[in-house]
Amino acid sequence: MSSALAHSPAEVLRKFLEDGDYPIGVFVSNEPSAPDDTVTIFDTAGIDDGRVMIDGELQAHYGVQLRIRSFDHPTGWLRSQNLRTLLSESLNQAIVTFSDGSQFILWCSSHIGTVLALGTESPTSKRYLFTLNCTLSISQIAAVNVPQVVQSSSWQTIDS
Repeated sequence: MSSALAHSPAEVLRKFLEDGDYPIGVFVSNEPSAPDDTVTIFDTAGIDDGRVMIDGELQAHYGVQLRIRSFDHPTGWLRSQNLRTLLSESLNQAIVTFSDGSQFILWCSSHIGTVLALGTESPTSKRYLFTLNCTLSISQIAAVNVPQVVQSSSWQTIDS
């Protein structure tokens, strides 16, 4: 049976970017009002790749969305394109370690979409938004205490 990840795929990708000294703030699931230049990563639907026939372990690519916010369109566009290149060329079997001792291998990113320019944040804002979607192949290699889903090994039947 596959085990739950101790950290979400968005958190693992954020840690990868921070460990690589990414030059602006990277946040997960909650975009702050400041600073103007940010990257916020959201967990999204991934792709189910089936299961291993021997033990039933589920295989999946986890979905993430990167939302890039910038004070102007050219800077945001360039930053988005650079992140797309980083995901396609530099994310390859990267080991990510959290302070709680959990470790992950980011094997690769795939299904990397093209950058989508969303325009300004709101009609009165001058900050520009861009999104980039991809899937991640992640394995946890060192665990912490992660609650597991308990499944019953017996089926109950109702006899009439």
